[in-house]
Amino acid sequence: MIAMSGVVAVQVCTAWTSTPEGFMACRELAWQQAYLIPPEAAGYVDILVNGGFSPEAFGIGAAGVLGSFVTGLLIGWVASLLRKAK
Repeated sequence: MIAMSGVVAVQVCTAWTSTPEGFMACRELAWQQAYLIPPEAAGYVDILVNGGFSPEAFGIGAAGVLGSFVTGLLIGWVASLLRKAK
């Protein structure tokens, strides 16, 4: 591993081959840049791994949208009943 100002370079296998015993062996190595995540940002790793999608945030947002929709329906229903009562 070679460090370069916050970015590290690691060796990764870019080509694989099968051995006669049925195992996979690395055929080609290459250097790849990788970014280090500091320990205080460890909570955000799941969001990065999931491609920026957070199930918890989606649940909160979906509940808020559905709650607003139901509230609007109820207000409209009550307003309709009050108009008919006149």
